[in-house]
Amino acid sequence: MTPRTSPHDKPNTQTTHRLKDAAKSASSWRVISARMIDSQPPELYQNDETLSEYAFLGRSNVGKSSLINALCHRHKLAYTSATPGKTRLVHRYEVTLKHDETGTKHAIILVDLPGYGYAKVNKSLLADWGKGLDTFLLKRKTLKGLLLLVDSRHGQKEIDANTRLWATQFEQPLWIVGTKSDQVNQQTVSALRQAWKPNPVIVTSAKTKTGLAALLEALIETSRDEPGTPAP
Repeated sequence: MTPRTSPHDKPNTQTTHRLKDAAKSASSWRVISARMIDSQPPELYQNDETLSEYAFLGRSNVGKSSLINALCHRHKLAYTSATPGKTRLVHRYEVTLKHDETGTKHAIILVDLPGYGYAKVNKSLLADWGKGLDTFLLKRKTLKGLLLLVDSRHGQKEIDANTRLWATQFEQPLWIVGTKSDQVNQQTVSALRQAWKPNPVIVTSAKTKTGLAALLEALIETSRDEPGTPAP
């Protein structure tokens, strides 16, 4: 995964403020259904989707599956591979939400990308993954944002910082999502936010459900600006 630009280039100010405001607000949206759409290697996907898509990036043990399950209120919707770091499959989940006050329904797609950085995976295989994901993400016309999941306990690891560099080529909103926040104190959370500036940081816990409402609200805020996302 080769970086093309710096994450410290000046971001779109309007987008950044909107993402930060959404991350701070309590969501009035709740998930009413979730289902897996498909699971296949990235090169097999066609660009035929109409719903807004949000791609989850992260190391193989960062807790992507746990977070997706917690967001969707499903224990086994997303699953962890028996051989972490070796799957090349992209999993997509359609999630339908309903607004508590207006009754409006809205659908988005969560895209679970293959994890990276697992010690047992060789460098040539990692390079192949990077190329495949480059092509997949660049051709997704309905891609509306990237979520880089990082372990809240470990601050900013070099491999995650390099992934942020790589992700800038897609010119999409990028959230930093801290996982496992139930295992850290407020001082650690503050340091995490500082380390990942200027990107908005949403701190979550699949165990305690911390931050899940804020994360859903942030996704809805961006997807509702796009055509084709209302659910029936």
